[in-house]
Amino acid sequence: MDTDYLIEHLDELLDRINGRPTSPAFAERYNVTSALLLGHTPPPVRTVAAPLYVTDLGIRFAPDPAVFYSTHIKIAGMTPLNPVDIRDYLVASELTSLAERLDAVTLFFGDYASAFQAITARKADVIGSNDYRLLIYSGVIAGALGNHDALEYFATATMCTNSKTDRYAAQHRAATFEIKRQSSFEAGLRRLFHAEKAYVDSGTLEGQLDLAIMYNLVALAYSRLRDRDPESALRSADEHLVSFMRNASGDIELMSRAGRYRSQVAINAAQIKAFSSNNAEASKILKTNLETTRRQAFEYLPEAMGEYAYSLYLDGRYDAAARHASDAFWRYYQIGSTQGIRASREIVTACLYKRRLFDDAEHIAELCESDPIGIRGFDNIV
Repeated sequence: MDTDYLIEHLDELLDRINGRPTSPAFAERYNVTSALLLGHTPPPVRTVAAPLYVTDLGIRFAPDPAVFYSTHIKIAGMTPLNPVDIRDYLVASELTSLAERLDAVTLFFGDYASAFQAITARKADVIGSNDYRLLIYSGVIAGALGNHDALEYFATATMCTNSKTDRYAAQHRAATFEIKRQSSFEAGLRRLFHAEKAYVDSGTLEGQLDLAIMYNLVALAYSRLRDRDPESALRSADEHLVSFMRNASGDIELMSRAGRYRSQVAINAAQIKAFSSNNAEASKILKTNLETTRRQAFEYLPEAMGEYAYSLYLDGRYDAAARHASDAFWRYYQIGSTQGIRASREIVTACLYKRRLFDDAEHIAELCESDPIGIRGFDNIV
């Protein structure tokens, strides 16, 4: 399986889909994927419409790209690529280009399974590559599928770099896998605190950011253990982010990343309030977060807006919830986030149901199934 086969498939999809309704994110995903497969320099700006799934700190399995791809394949009237062909293509790829191709396959096709099969077939090569990026990508893919090999990839990545912040990032992902995928909360916490002592320099900007993401993950583990105080950990995370942003104001990319982390910390704090049935306080936190994210990390506004909409629904403010969910929907639509599109529609559906507008609610619920990339919007219902 050579590169030309995948490029030909992408080009045919582009040709057949021309003039038909598509996601606004399609062009960027196509351009980034083509550049990665051909070994060209990707576009200088890669936005949230073309996520780098293979670096995810949360080690999440993202269903979005597979839904995005399959929906456009249906619109084009084509047959999707056979997963075996994708696997064989990755197995035959040069090791020096494997990282870029793993990125491309997850971004456009969402095929974690084929990517993992290829990594497994080439595990000795990957482990021996001394390529930090390839090892991180491999660990994230394995971890997203719940496979224990993730820990070996992250351990090897830790040892193949001299950068303390890169070493911490590898160990953070390993701890995330233990906490989120294995429910090994104490083991994950031990790993985090060891990595803090070994690799985090709190006197540097990078160290402040590392501490912020560390305490955010600590809060998650504490919330699962129940005898700890997750809110204190979240306060520590926010304090480190504020300190970081105060001193890194000249770096736009880092400021945006820190702004996103701060939004995630606020969302986690609001979830703790919601779990204790304090919906009004959760909504208040998320309203403030919405305003802060608009200023500090605008590209991540859809998530902040969607979370605020859901908090309004839980607090019984159905008209306001529907308005903000509709706003979140259109922002998610622009970046091709199928999960966000669906979640926004589900909030609107629930609000319509609460207002006893059952026919409208049923219609929007049907759109969740029939129109996953959001082309039809809300059919003028809201």
